[in-house]
Amino acid sequence: MKKVLVNLQIVLLLAITLPAFAQPLRTPAEAVKDIARALKGGRVSLESNKSLMEPNDGAALSVKLTIYPQFNEQTGENEGVPYYMDLPDGSDPNSPAQYKEGNWKIVQGGGALTRIDETHYTYMSPATAPPDNIMVISVDLNPTGPNWPKLVLLKTLYFVNDQTAIVVNLPEVGFNNQKYVTQTGGGVKIPSMEGLDTRVASHIDPALQAKMDAAKAAMEAAQRANGIDLTALTSNAMAYYDPKNDLTAIKFTQLSLQMENGRDVRSSATANPNTILCEFSYKGKGTGQHALSDKISGVGFLIVGTLKGCGCGNNRNGQEDQAPCNGYVNIKSMDDKVMKGELWAEVYSVVDKRIVRGFIHGRFTANIAKFQ
Repeated sequence: MKKVLVNLQIVLLLAITLPAFAQPLRTPAEAVKDIARALKGGRVSLESNKSLMEPNDGAALSVKLTIYPQFNEQTGENEGVPYYMDLPDGSDPNSPAQYKEGNWKIVQGGGALTRIDETHYTYMSPATAPPDNIMVISVDLNPTGPNWPKLVLLKTLYFVNDQTAIVVNLPEVGFNNQKYVTQTGGGVKIPSMEGLDTRVASHIDPALQAKMDAAKAAMEAAQRANGIDLTALTSNAMAYYDPKNDLTAIKFTQLSLQMENGRDVRSSATANPNTILCEFSYKGKGTGQHALSDKISGVGFLIVGTLKGCGCGNNRNGQEDQAPCNGYVNIKSMDDKVMKGELWAEVYSVVDKRIVRGFIHGRFTANIAKFQ
């Protein structure tokens, strides 16, 4: 079973392989240019720390600028990694305020907004699912000068009622607030006559019955010897623990695209042209929150057969800033068969040699293949 874990980690690494970057220090003058460039490039967005909401769930909202690194044409390298910053409010002389926020409101789906300060709000989802299972919040950005247009930012959140749902938002790659779902299913079953109608069972050839009994005994013995649940291991939602490295790896296959920026796309002929995988690993096991900060932690999301994917990983190949993971996996419950939890992470990809940044948020149910 070590081979299984190694293969899983190889796929994960392939999904998140990115060049290494170092974040240079920016002078105040350069910082002002970065902010102006971000505003003019439309890199301002209404962000939430959650995309998938449960009943009466809370999320933190704020307007963010995405500051992208300069690209060195001579070396062909990005001079840093993208990072978020709050929309400047004018309190810092090095970050002049070009916009003032106002008119926060719920456009669709119900719930409640609570003001923290001018630039930060909290949103509480409704107690029951709204129509279409989406909630939309908006905020106006009013220019402080004559040369900037008024902006209205929208944020679409999903009311989750799926066993497993994963939202990926990285527009530069084509992940436009996309929601992927799957139902947790079993894999290879141990052969058994249990549940078979006795009238049918009485007509089964004794030799065939003996072979089935032998196969069942062999598979059960192999599972006992290795501590592995074969059905879970081969399922479309699998969790595996490696005690040698104190590593938990979780893998989802058979994901399908359900929503894109609040729009149902299940009827689209091109919604699911390829196998879609999501895998992540973290140090430790058991319930509770696990930070995606250890060097063996990583997240990968990949549409197989395409170049469309994103991920993060720490200290790969000894490189300190290679698509650094920032996020967590929170295991809310588990028994000897199933675990349920939540994933949130910042993820990266490369478009035309330039690194881009987004996030992934998932709520999941996975079959436990091994946790000893």
